[in-house]
Amino acid sequence: MTTVADTLTLHTSYLTLDARHRTVRDALVDTHLMHQLVMSGWREDIFPGEGEPRAELGILYAVSLSADHRVRLVVQGHTPANWQLAPGVLLGEVDHRARQAPLDGTIAFQLIAAPRKSLPCPPADSGKKRRGKKIAVPVEEREQWGRKALTAAGLEVATLDVRSGARLESETKSLPRNQRATPNAVFTHTTVVYTGTARIADPALHAAALTGGVGPAKAYGCGLLLTRAA
Repeated sequence: MTTVADTLTLHTSYLTLDARHRTVRDALVDTHLMHQLVMSGWREDIFPGEGEPRAELGILYAVSLSADHRVRLVVQGHTPANWQLAPGVLLGEVDHRARQAPLDGTIAFQLIAAPRKSLPCPPADSGKKRRGKKIAVPVEEREQWGRKALTAAGLEVATLDVRSGARLESETKSLPRNQRATPNAVFTHTTVVYTGTARIADPALHAAALTGGVGPAKAYGCGLLLTRAA
């Protein structure tokens, strides 16, 4: 990841996966398995017990499924990935690019996000505040959430289209307990796809959003902000 003039270099892989392959089918059903598939691109850089690898390596990704049994996977990291997938998983070759994301001017953008908010909990008997429960934002609040998140990403939004995305679920119970996202390893994220155009108002904030992602569920295919000059 480097900054050159008015662009930011982002190491990005474009993969086309065969949805009929067992590994890919399982990953589409269980988002934790998709996370593991993506992280395998940096298997040589991950060391047990050393922080949170995905965040430290800057790994973000987005998944889309087409009608012809093809899964499009866009994966970004601080360093290039080294893909060694099982035979039959890939359709064609991996397209590696040093993507030049603009840091100035007007852009078109796409963001798959998992908008969430906290519901306040009543105080405990001791009088101490308790952490609120996280829930997906209602449909009528999705646009407001998106505008706020994109503004925090250094953008002045000009046009915004909001549509429902995929429902991400995990029911992996074969993992060791200390690797489970929840005690039962069952969770769901409701995703929303934001597309539109915007002016880059704060290049520093925007660069941070490009490399660090936007919103929750970044380990499960949310938060990757894709942009191009408009």
